[in-house]
Amino acid sequence: MANDWNEKQIEEWGLDVWQQEEIEEPKFDELNGGEKDNNPSIKITFKSYKDLEDAEIEIQELISKYKD
Repeated sequence: MANDWNEKQIEEWGLDVWQQEEIEEPKFDELNGGEKDNNPSIKITFKSYKDLEDAEIEIQELISKYKD
């Protein structure tokens, strides 16, 4: 119907016209559980403990390169 008649005509006939509601996007803090004081973090899932251990070693090596 919406393709053949305009919204005003449909309303005049007594039919309800669907209108999209404004949806407010959540703020980052709301998505983050509302906790503002947490440090930023990344969660990484490894396939095995060996992969985790290897990654820990590589991360420590990278960190040591940038320490003062």
